Amino acid sequence: MLELIRNPDYKYIRALALFYYRLVETSPAKVYQVFETYLSDYRRLVFREVSGKCSVLHMDDFVDTMLTKERFCEVLLPRLPKRHVLEDEQ
Repeated sequence: MLELIRNPDYKYIRALALFYYRLVETSPAKVYQVFETYLSDYRRLVFREVSGKCSVLHMDDFVDTMLTKERFCEVLLPRLPKRHVLEDEQ
């Protein structure tokens, strides 16, 4: 899965792999570690909303949404503690 995420050529494969990784990874520290790398990826994604309307979403917004929101694409994401809480624990 990480190889698909690291692939720089296909932005939609990366987005899909990040979404899958967010769903299945059980360690919040690993999620933050992997996702923070892609907060500086500003490529555009065409995103189809639930209503069927298409909009432009940048990769950094995509990643930030998955880190901060409880739902994405009408899928309830596993609970992720805030980053500062994880830093305080270490």
